[in-house]
Amino acid sequence: MVELESYTDYPKQAQENAKIALRYAASYGWGSCGTPVGKARANQLAKGEPISRDTISRMAAFERHRQNSDKPLGDGCGRLMWLAWGGDAGVKWAQRKLKQIDNNK
Repeated sequence: MVELESYTDYPKQAQENAKIALRYAASYGWGSCGTPVGKARANQLAKGEPISRDTISRMAAFERHRQNSDKPLGDGCGRLMWLAWGGDAGVKWAQRKLKQIDNNK
């Protein structure tokens, strides 16, 4: 079995953002928001669990949802899922980390 590298050096703010999403969902439900992957990501980040390069790549790609970063929670799904994926801190970290990982190959 090949051991894949995983990383836990994402910012505390990314972890806190995921916790905010989970607390909101615990109080108000997910509704139609998010996929099982997004909900798993929120739990992973909130718990400080290791994440793989593939997961970091997905987080970096979440940049396409940045327009939701300033919306209030409860105004559709955008802000909730932005936070679930680590929010500004998580996405910025993922973009930097991905470059770092790929440059060290």
